[in-house]
Amino acid sequence: MENENKFDVRALFRLPYVSLPAKFCARVTMAAIWGCLLGQGMGGGRVACCAVLGLLAGLLSVSFFGWDRRRLDGTRMALYGLYVAGEMLVVGTLVMAALATFSGVAYGYAMMLCGFGGSLFTLYSLLLLMTRNITEGRDQNHF
Repeated sequence: MENENKFDVRALFRLPYVSLPAKFCARVTMAAIWGCLLGQGMGGGRVACCAVLGLLAGLLSVSFFGWDRRRLDGTRMALYGLYVAGEMLVVGTLVMAALATFSGVAYGYAMMLCGFGGSLFTLYSLLLLMTRNITEGRDQNHF
C-alpha cells in the first residue's frame, strides 16, 4: 500500500484564512491581466507584465481547488486549467463592463463571448471534476 501521508498543496487551501485571500488575489491578478491587455500604455512591456501576472494567477489558482481531495493527475490538471480559463473570462467580462461604464466605450460582443465562454468553461470543468470524484469514490468503496 502506498504512503497516504504525501503533502498536497491543495490541503493548505482548505484553511479559510489562506483560501479566501488567495482567491481574492487570484481574481485581482486576473483583472490586472485584462487591464494590461485592454489598456493603452506600457508598449512592449505589456506582454512581459501579462506573463508575470499570468504566472502569479496560475500559482494562486490552486486555491480554487482546495475542496478536491482526489489524486492529482494530468486530466485533473487540465480540468483545473479549463476552470481557471473560465474564471479569467468571467473576470474579463466584469473588467470590460467597468471600462464601458467609466470610458463610454462598449465592448458588447466581447463581453457576451467572455461571459458565455466563462460560464461554459467553469461549469463544464466542474461537472467533469465532480463526476470523476463520484465515480472514483464509488470505485474505491466497492471491492
